Amino acid sequence: MRADLGDQRGFTLIELLVVIVIIAILAAIAIPIFLEQKEKGFEAQMQSGLKDAATAVESYGTAHGGDYSGLHTATNPDYATKLAAEGFKIPSGFTYLNVVVTGSSYCIEARHSMLTTSSAWRRSTYQQNNGGPQPTPDNCP
Repeated sequence: MRADLGDQRGFTLIELLVVIVIIAILAAIAIPIFLEQKEKGFEAQMQSGLKDAATAVESYGTAHGGDYSGLHTATNPDYATKLAAEGFKIPSGFTYLNVVVTGSSYCIEARHSMLTTSSAWRRSTYQQNNGGPQPTPDNCP
């Protein structure tokens, strides 16, 4: 027996293609916006990580009478252990963290692997006398 389909009507090929094209256009608009937001998240992680490291360095300095020299990377390879003892954990994505001590001041350098080369924050410093993280192409002085 044959069933009578009556007035049932489906979508035409053109209608389906139009829907697919509209979805593709919306995706093309949304993907770059998503990637930009992801980049901003990594930049915020860089800034936050530098501030956390500065807090740990300050805590270390307070415990040692204002002397930061025990954290100078060039002379103390165990500086990361000392920062960890002050509650600092190196954030994921940081490929480089360096503490440079000059007299009674310090500078922290960091690099983030997830930031693209177009991001100013890919390589950043936190200088004690500047009071905040700065994107910089240069190392600490």
